[in-house]
Order: sequence, then structure tokens, then C-alpha cells
Amino acid sequence: MKLKNLLEEHKATIKKYDKTFEIFANPSRANMRDLRKEENLASWTGENLAKRFIVDFKGEKIYVFSAELLHSHVAKELNIPYGKYLIPKEQKFYFGDGEIKGRKIIIDKKSELNLVKKMKIKEMMEMDWLSKYLEFV
Repeated sequence: MKLKNLLEEHKATIKKYDKTFEIFANPSRANMRDLRKEENLASWTGENLAKRFIVDFKGEKIYVFSAELLHSHVAKELNIPYGKYLIPKEQKFYFGDGEIKGRKIIIDKKSELNLVKKMKIKEMMEMDWLSKYLEFV
């Protein structure tokens, strides 16, 4: 499913590793519940809480998906440039990971070692629309 369909349905699927994964755009509480139920072989907690996400700053969208998928897989599916690190003010996308708690993804900002990402996290903490989906600890 391509980006056009994703924007219409707020959900897309991607097939990788002989499995079908869902990608949610600006996920609802029910979407997050569905993501928690997914079997997650990549979970670092032993539970199904570990997820990855991509933030589209210009479009004010967050795409959330299983940690079993790489950011590069989903970026390719959504036609998002991957691997291009720009200075924070020009950065159009953010690639991150965290754990689901309720409707939010919890991000440990202290564990981020990349200086560019640390600067972007500081900016993201002030974005009202994004605070609905992400919590920084």
C-alpha cells in the first residue's frame, strides 16, 4: 500500500519476513492497542511494547509500526528519504523507537547519543500536536 492509500485509511500494511505488519498514521488508542497485541520478536523488554516510529514534521504525521521492521523498510514504502541527516532546523523526518504506554510511545531522551537527534528531541518536546503521541522521559 502506498502513501496515498495510507493517508486515506490511516493504516497500511507491509509484508516482510513472511509476515504482514501494520503501519498506523497518527494512531488512535485502538490502533496502539492493536500494535501492543502484535507478536514482537524484536522486543527488548520481553513484552510487545517496543515499537518504531517516523515523524513527518511538515505533514504533522507520526507513523508507528512494529520494532521487527526497520525504519528503512517503512520509509521506502512511504517514499520518505532515509539516511539523510541534516542539521535539525532542516530535518523533515525523525526516525525513533520507544515503548507503548497507553496511547503514547515513551522515549528515553537520555539514551540518545546522537547530538543531532538530541537537539531534535528538544524541539519535538515543544510540539503540541506531537505530545499527543510521544512522551519524553
